[in-house]
Amino acid sequence: MDKTVKELVKLLTKKSFPVRGGDDIRAVASISAGNDDFVGNLIAKAIDKIGPDGVITIESSSTSETYVIVEEGMKIDKGYMSRQFITNEDKSIVEYENAKVLVTDQKIYSVQEIAPVLEKATQLGVPLLIIAEDITSRVEQTLVLNKKNGVLKAAVVRCPGFLEGKKALLQDIAILTGADFISKDFGLDLIDVTSDQLGIARKVTITKNTTTIVADPSTKSEVHARILEMKKGLAETDSQYLSQKLSERIAKLSGGVAVIKVGANTDVEMEDRKLRVEDAKNATFAAMAEGLVPGGGATYVHLSREIPAIKRSLVDPDEQIGAEIVKKALLAPAKAIAGNAGVDGDSVVEKILATDWRFGYNAMTDRFEDLVDAGVVDPCRVTRCALENAVSIAGLVLTTQAVLVEKVRKPKPLVPDVPGITC
Repeated sequence: MDKTVKELVKLLTKKSFPVRGGDDIRAVASISAGNDDFVGNLIAKAIDKIGPDGVITIESSSTSETYVIVEEGMKIDKGYMSRQFITNEDKSIVEYENAKVLVTDQKIYSVQEIAPVLEKATQLGVPLLIIAEDITSRVEQTLVLNKKNGVLKAAVVRCPGFLEGKKALLQDIAILTGADFISKDFGLDLIDVTSDQLGIARKVTITKNTTTIVADPSTKSEVHARILEMKKGLAETDSQYLSQKLSERIAKLSGGVAVIKVGANTDVEMEDRKLRVEDAKNATFAAMAEGLVPGGGATYVHLSREIPAIKRSLVDPDEQIGAEIVKKALLAPAKAIAGNAGVDGDSVVEKILATDWRFGYNAMTDRFEDLVDAGVVDPCRVTRCALENAVSIAGLVLTTQAVLVEKVRKPKPLVPDVPGITC
């Protein structure tokens, strides 16, 4: 059975097709959410705004409404070091446009260390964002005085992250802004920094606790290369913690984080809706990762046609029996869907076997049609994992020769049985 499934997975991967746009995303999300078109449109809207590299998080809404919030730019969990840097008193935030950016993991002890950088920013008449480990009170006072006198707008933010994660985040910020990461690990010192080593940000917004950096379009190619590098690391790692951190960094770099606020009138309805949205989100990202295949159990039926060829390649008679078992199992989903729709499952399977790969039975419309065009599709990853997991469990049952099930006890009658008397 394992050998048969491996061959089927290869074929499945070859015959899957990529997500073509919003319509495919909407179809996958809607089906995964139990044919809920509202959830499908919600997921499609979120992905349209954040892109395929973005991240979708799901939170409870304080109202009964369900909606999407998109956070633009790279957001880090560190805010301004002094309220004296604030430029918008009404909102208590720092706002810069076309700002120069200095990124370092070193502490700034004196103004002399960054004097050339300050002079260059003053000459250009642009604000300056400094991301550093820390600064002394003397450096802070000098920067605040320059701001008050209208000489230079500057703000300092402490480095985000911890230990190795801190350096990785700082490197991401450097790439996002086109700056050099000034670190002694790379033989770079603050006192030697030139204006060419500064980055640029189209927009910077700093609050008490967070900093959001919107990248300049000129760094797009470098950011894309960095994301591809991290995706490669994501595919190779087995650590769930590292996988989560890499995904977060990819989302920050891509400038795409969408928060779906799920609302409902009761707690029970809230949990049900959140689960639907979560299923739709996972299915959509699975589809974008590995592509789509026809839904409604049609893919499994079409795969069953390959079993005879696989069977001929197997020498062991027991393995051939295993292949035949897999073939019977592949027909079961389509039969079950047809049966639930009040149609004879065997006749539906026969008709599907006589059609091309994209065709199958649409239980919603009671028609045999091109399921891809009709929007009846499944993520290839979901179809693949279902097949692999089913065979894995079957193999486990066969090798252990035992199954643990819950014993169903018949309830005792309210009136005890008396011989010769029936109720």
